[in-house]
Amino acid sequence: MSETIEVKLFELRDKGMFIPLMCVKVPCGRRMTGYARECWLVRRAGWVESGGVYVMHMTSTQRCHYDAFEWGDRTFFNAHQFIEKNWNELPNGALIDVRHNSWRNRLSM
Repeated sequence: MSETIEVKLFELRDKGMFIPLMCVKVPCGRRMTGYARECWLVRRAGWVESGGVYVMHMTSTQRCHYDAFEWGDRTFFNAHQFIEKNWNELPNGALIDVRHNSWRNRLSM
């Protein structure tokens, strides 16, 4: 478990879609030290103690959620769950394809 607040940018793809995302992970587990104020704020906002991933749509829609079920559409719901599940393996800048539930490292393409 990382003990820092992490920010990653991803390119989300679905059929005919290109969506830039900014994601923030705030790890607030019991072993977390040095971020007491941040963890207090995160818990007050309703996040679970283990932290979560806040996914932000970086275009004019200005949508963002930390709960995958709040998106209300298949593309973002699947992407959010995929990002949370694979956070540690996903490099910054990865291309995430929800049609195939996979990702590619954009830097190696």
